[in-house]
Amino acid sequence: MFTGHALSSCLLFSIFCFLFQETAEPSPPARIDVVARIYNTARIAPTMTELALNMATRVMIGGAIDVAWKNCDMRDVCATVPVREFVIRLVRSRDDAADGRPFVLGEASIDVNEQAGALATIYVDRVERMAALSEADTASLLGRAIAHELGHLLLATNAHSSSGLMRAQWTQGELRRNQSADWMLTPKDAEEIRRRLTIATKTTMRSKDASIFFVPSWLNAYFPAARASSARAALRMLRIA
Repeated sequence: MFTGHALSSCLLFSIFCFLFQETAEPSPPARIDVVARIYNTARIAPTMTELALNMATRVMIGGAIDVAWKNCDMRDVCATVPVREFVIRLVRSRDDAADGRPFVLGEASIDVNEQAGALATIYVDRVERMAALSEADTASLLGRAIAHELGHLLLATNAHSSSGLMRAQWTQGELRRNQSADWMLTPKDAEEIRRRLTIATKTTMRSKDASIFFVPSWLNAYFPAARASSARAALRMLRIA
């Protein structure tokens, strides 16, 4: 027979267990691995490239996405056709520095029919100009621009979010304030990227075509795997501004 004191103790213990379960932190999301090639057509200094990629890596890590970068300046690192890899070119635009147009720092090529993307371009000279006007660190801005365009490829859309890294416009004020929340993937964007890549990985494992999701059909014009000579020519094209 329970006494009133014993019953109270049991109730308190049950309430404690319930509160503990409710307040326990959720398990961290499973991490996703991504491989991206960097073609430094703009010929920026190796130290600048390293600092920029370190920044892009930190941005993606915040969304539980681990990026392995392939430096295609190094001999034989990118000699083969990219399979299940994203491609990012660093180039210089042919803009007139005084034309007054808004800075489009980069662009991602998305196949809307296949809902896939593999190739992005960053305009280094525009990044440099925007960093100078905003009194911001050039390497940090370059890294964030790389992460933004890679985000488009991972999300397979050119649409933007209302906040965070994937928002459409970056102002000089935001660059000067340098608030972390402005330069991270939102939880919604990070979750969508992990969802897409998880599905793509499972699909690829079941298929003989290793290019599913990561290399859509339109990119075959640049990388026709059936012809080695054409593939080599395409790889050279990525190094041309």
